[in-house]
Amino acid sequence: MLNILARKGKLKRKLRGRAYEYSATVTEARASGHALRDLVDRMFGGSSEELVMSLMKNPPDRRPQIAELSKRFEAEKSGE
Repeated sequence: MLNILARKGKLKRKLRGRAYEYSATVTEARASGHALRDLVDRMFGGSSEELVMSLMKNPPDRRPQIAELSKRFEAEKSGE
């Protein structure tokens, strides 16, 4: 598995003695962003709005979390 990931460029490896040491080639934030985009594309037809609507429906009472996310979103938009 690690060799496949190394061939795909997702990992780099260095020979240390008789064993290889593996490390990531991308940051956690970049990998997370790619995984999220892939999820939205596969599960919600590329629509972020559909993802948000799905989160709002299940379970039905997420108003406190939605309010908090709205505040965080606005803070992020304004550069705070």
